[in-house]
Amino acid sequence: MWENYLLAIAGTDSNSSASESATLWESIVDQAPGLIANWAPRVGGALVLLFVFWLASRMVRKLIFAAGEKGEVDYHVVRLME
Repeated sequence: MWENYLLAIAGTDSNSSASESATLWESIVDQAPGLIANWAPRVGGALVLLFVFWLASRMVRKLIFAAGEKGEVDYHVVRLME
């Protein structure tokens, strides 16, 4: 499966670095739509998951501060619990 993600240089002349870089660039451009199609849902899912856990942490933080104020716990102790 990892072969699909490697940038293969096919049919290049080993004597010319300009043709190698042009072929490499063409290979990148040719494979870009497939790579974007394969990785976009994964990156999007990771960003959604990151946002969900960030939101949950903010809610739990507010809950801890509210419980600390209600229980009249010292502010420094409440900061240690978050």
